Amino acid sequence: MSHVPSNLPTSSDSGHLAASTPKRARISEKKRKRARELEQKLIFLTDQYTETELVQLLQRAVADAHRLGQCSRHSDRDLVMQTLEHWGAAEIGDCEEETNLSRWVLDQILIEFEDKKLIGKRPVRDPAGEGGRPRFVYFLIH
Repeated sequence: MSHVPSNLPTSSDSGHLAASTPKRARISEKKRKRARELEQKLIFLTDQYTETELVQLLQRAVADAHRLGQCSRHSDRDLVMQTLEHWGAAEIGDCEEETNLSRWVLDQILIEFEDKKLIGKRPVRDPAGEGGRPRFVYFLIH
């Protein structure tokens, strides 16, 4: 018989716990700090090269490090909201390309927005009739 401490949630009440428990940061503060340090080093390296291809490569790395250094749940939500405001409506694949967020992170944000009645979704019919994951277009509710 296993002993479960009384202060830990059981499987029967874990669904209720998820809504009230704050989620931990998607990217830890330590990792964000290291990303900001890396960004500074990459900026320094960019200044050391004159070859266009190498500078462009370093600039992309700087942008990626910057994005990681600024990453938070709040900034991710803002990014998705800005994307929907810009496009008016978008499928999740379009949001992935525009925001560079993972499908899982986007799914979580879109579910949260739906629950708060900030967005709606409508199904997209597949003209080829192929199976697979259902597709939706997400749009802002005004």
